[in-house]
Amino acid sequence: MPRLSPAPMTASPYGAAIWDMDGTLVDSEDLHYQSWREIMADYGIAYSRAAFLADFGRTSLAVLREYLGAQATPEECQRLAARKSRHFRTHMKGALRLMPGAAAWLDAFQRQGLHQVIASSAPMASIAAAVQELDIGHYLFGNGSYVSKISLSWT
Repeated sequence: MPRLSPAPMTASPYGAAIWDMDGTLVDSEDLHYQSWREIMADYGIAYSRAAFLADFGRTSLAVLREYLGAQATPEECQRLAARKSRHFRTHMKGALRLMPGAAAWLDAFQRQGLHQVIASSAPMASIAAAVQELDIGHYLFGNGSYVSKISLSWT
């Protein structure tokens, strides 16, 4: 599949670029898979890559409710979602990469003077850790001191 790269840019009619994090800006698939496998193994669930890929993009709470069933009290789901996020952040050092072509787009949008933000259903701590690990804060609105989060309410 050919990789898209930004064309030479002229003045943009837009003021901002909004990046989704996982799978658009950041190649985090393997790291999320390993984090989920660890959580599911504690409940005797053999979480396959196929199951993970079917669930990728859903919120942690929705995935936990589906797989844990009656064990999935709101408190237990919150605890496990937090644990999964901690695992993700702990193991991201050296494992996280930008998606192919993302660096070129970050540069192109910056040259255009567009404000760039990240919108994600990921916990703010995971967004901030990814920005730091990938050293991309200088591309983001507020020089990395401001990262946007959209909390999706449908699950």
